[in-house]
Amino acid sequence: MTERKVRVNYYYGKEELYEIIKKIVNKRLSANEREVVEENRSSEIARKTFKYNYIFSGILKCHECNENMSYNKKYGGYNCINSQRGEGKCTDHFVKEEYLLEIIKNNLKVYIDNNINIEELYKIENKKAITADGYKKELNKIKRELQKIENQVELMYSHDIDDPINKRNIKSLMRALQKRQQFLIIKRSYVEGLKERNEIEGNLYYESYKEEMDKMLDLGYIDKNFIESLVEKIIVSEDENLNEKKIDIYYKFKN
Repeated sequence: MTERKVRVNYYYGKEELYEIIKKIVNKRLSANEREVVEENRSSEIARKTFKYNYIFSGILKCHECNENMSYNKKYGGYNCINSQRGEGKCTDHFVKEEYLLEIIKNNLKVYIDNNINIEELYKIENKKAITADGYKKELNKIKRELQKIENQVELMYSHDIDDPINKRNIKSLMRALQKRQQFLIIKRSYVEGLKERNEIEGNLYYESYKEEMDKMLDLGYIDKNFIESLVEKIIVSEDENLNEKKIDIYYKFKN
């Protein structure tokens, strides 16, 4: 297989890259054991059926016949399916997997450096802030109610009441207020405990989130899920006259 000149073109979609990256990171962090088992099971089925097992399978297309390109173990790359069937159905398109990974990785690094606000990617989802804000609101609500009860109790102590019926009513009301006060104090301790545990869990989550995001931004691992999340399709064509190979990469994110 002779090497041809290669021309690479990049086309862009409508999504925000940082949103796609955050989804990938959160998906990895939230994957539970069942999902991992299902993923492994799906991968095993894919291996047995030889369908979409390789990183660019299902994404790489031949321009001439619009068929998928399949992985060729011998050469470590992808050929047009029709070219392998013989009978001159299509030309022998070929592109190395390593080369595709390299050009996508280099292009993404430049794009991230020039277009992405790195700090934005490290922000935890709004739901974390909403949860923390929820604890604060609940504690303030308890504080206000306790203060209201305290004011009512002080007001009742400040009045001398001689009427026996009114005294009984006051005592009954005092018991109810004290009971409510005790309940609120216990509830306050409980909410404070939840808030503290949530902060600890939030810190642990953030460390895991940051670690995964660091890996993502460094492009240290690029797997099939990563490629499928960012790339819509890749079309490969050959120009026999110019002895040129053209690779058109269609991203899902916008420029």
